[in-house]
Amino acid sequence: DSLKNLIPPDTEDISWFNNPNLWVESKYIFGGKGSGKSMLMAYEAYVTLKAHPNAILIILDPHLSDDSEWFGGNALLSKSYCFKVSRTKALINIVTDKIDFFYAEFHDRIEKGDRNRPLLKLMIDEIEAAFKQLARVPCDDADFNTYEDKVHDLIESIQDEGRKFQVEVSLGSHTIKKGRSGVDSDTTQQMHWIACGDVLSAPNIKLPGNIAVEKLETSRQRIEDRCVPRKFARTAIVKVNSTARIKNGYIKAVGIPYLKLSDIRFVKEDERDREAEWITQNASKIDALWARGNQTLRKLSDELAINRERWQYQALTVYVNQLIKESKGKKEKTENGRTV
Repeated sequence: DSLKNLIPPDTEDISWFNNPNLWVESKYIFGGKGSGKSMLMAYEAYVTLKAHPNAILIILDPHLSDDSEWFGGNALLSKSYCFKVSRTKALINIVTDKIDFFYAEFHDRIEKGDRNRPLLKLMIDEIEAAFKQLARVPCDDADFNTYEDKVHDLIESIQDEGRKFQVEVSLGSHTIKKGRSGVDSDTTQQMHWIACGDVLSAPNIKLPGNIAVEKLETSRQRIEDRCVPRKFARTAIVKVNSTARIKNGYIKAVGIPYLKLSDIRFVKEDERDREAEWITQNASKIDALWARGNQTLRKLSDELAINRERWQYQALTVYVNQLIKESKGKKEKTENGRTV
């Protein structure tokens, strides 16, 4: 219910979009640059933690940066869950440690038959670039030559028996072609899909015979044409496997609702309590600085000596947004000729 205000009321058929089960479960999101793939991956991470606050979530992203969309740019959450797949030795060592941990935790659940542990989920965006980097890193595990091999084994094993042990994996790619993505078609067929934009109209795409790609593409294009004026942010073709707790065998062309991830405010309860206490203690000081003309986050954070990486900056963001709303409200009342 807390997500509904993010979804435009006139958006058609959003049963796939507003169902948290779809986002939590394993999926393959693919599409060209600018098709909305990374935005949907970021939204998936948000919904996953919203639905499972105690989830063990590991996100690998070769292009991770300070302005990445993960968690709406929330630095605290990004630092906790997101890791850059890089040539830099220090960074790649962190990534391989996370892969080793995930692998060990997954197989420990299987060996002990434990189906009651918290959700364990691996997300990899830009898997082509990620696999290219991991293929350069030798693996200490004797069963694998490189960490690319280990991750491939993980992905296949999760699809075979992960769900009953609360283990999921989601991948972001530019294509569904194995030659480029490196993921076997048998594996991707077991996952939910979101094919963004016109990616399925590319030549030499091999799909199961029961998927009428041309008909789906015609429907998607019809929705695309209705994006002017922009009713939807983008379009996609969604395929939901029978394992999902929504309509069995769902496959349909859809519009992707507008979603401004930077507007999403997501913190855990203990963080929210801590931030609320900080705001209470510092409200009068912030109000005084605001009245003296320090009316931007940058100016206020400089005056208060708060680093953007610190949790206090997130608390300050909440309070400043409230001040801005109040200022706009006063301005509107003045312009309407009423006494403020």
